[in-house]
Amino acid sequence: MAATESATSVQRKMAAGRDDSHTAGRTVLRALRLGLARAARDALNLPVSVIGITQARMTQAALVGHVDGDRLLMLLDPVNIFRDPE
Repeated sequence: MAATESATSVQRKMAAGRDDSHTAGRTVLRALRLGLARAARDALNLPVSVIGITQARMTQAALVGHVDGDRLLMLLDPVNIFRDPE
């Protein structure tokens, strides 16, 4: 039993380290796309259709060179962690 538990824990750790953007990422991106459209409709009475969305992991330093000036960059911060403490 210990060998089986150890094998499954190793498998979970390996799966967590992988970039699963081709499997679980699709559903997250779809939910974000649909959620943005729904929020714009409900809160602002604004019809919004998100036609393209991507997800990437990178450091903050790499982000500066990655985002073009004509792109929309969003920071989702539901608990105001990144808010200025003025």
